[in-house]
Amino acid sequence: MWTRSDLKQRAKNQMKGRYWNYLGASLMPQLASYVISIPLSVASQIAVIPSMLGSGMMTRNFSFYEELDRMSLYGDFDINILLEFYRQILTAMIIPLVIVSLLSILTTLFIIQPVTVGMNRWFIRSREDRNISLSMCFSVFKKGSYLKTVGAMAYSMFFLFLWSLLLYIPAIIKSYAYRMIPYIIADNPGIGAKRALKLSCRMTKGHKFEIFILDVSFIGWYILGVLACCIGTYAVVPYQLATNAELYDELKRDAVAKSLCTMEELGYIRVASETIAPYNA
Repeated sequence: MWTRSDLKQRAKNQMKGRYWNYLGASLMPQLASYVISIPLSVASQIAVIPSMLGSGMMTRNFSFYEELDRMSLYGDFDINILLEFYRQILTAMIIPLVIVSLLSILTTLFIIQPVTVGMNRWFIRSREDRNISLSMCFSVFKKGSYLKTVGAMAYSMFFLFLWSLLLYIPAIIKSYAYRMIPYIIADNPGIGAKRALKLSCRMTKGHKFEIFILDVSFIGWYILGVLACCIGTYAVVPYQLATNAELYDELKRDAVAKSLCTMEELGYIRVASETIAPYNA
């Protein structure tokens, strides 16, 4: 049975002398998010302008400002005028905002999630190879792994969304049940979406509350990070991710011991009678 202190100590031992590598790997999904969000933000601003021009909003804006100035001078305030102004703005912006939102969802699914799975793969493999390259964070994008990874993550996100419709508590519980999916996919993208979800649920059965407490145990570190001009929060992320990798290793070995799966199913190959090695799919 694993303990929080044991997982954290093992994570510290793994990070010793390699902290900057761990920090770099942990920042990859965030950097991918920034690279994508900036063009999307610019595109949303550009898309809104033609819509507002086409609807005549720019001209009506000046009329509204004149009316607002008149109301402030004479105290003749009419809430209906203000509501009508915002209704017209929302009407003009709704299509561009919907398009940008859809693009944001697609980029998360097709770019950020694969990078996150690749990052998890790096954290898993770094336990076995101290000289592993950060390029592994993008290893999911190679042929044969990418679409399987996207499909598996989309499958889990869809069911997590359905659970969220039942209010927060069921969604939170299921988020912990699905917690190991990115790690399972990182180990073996070809395992299949249904199998990854089912295996994650079995791995976390009886451990969800302990995993929740493990997450809570990092709050103090994040508070210190916020006090350090918020920059310190980035310094905590590698520590938590390394601890999560140790957690996955513990749950994985427990699942194998209970015959819930085999190491080969998780992407490992047997190279000797009692030795297994990771297969980087």
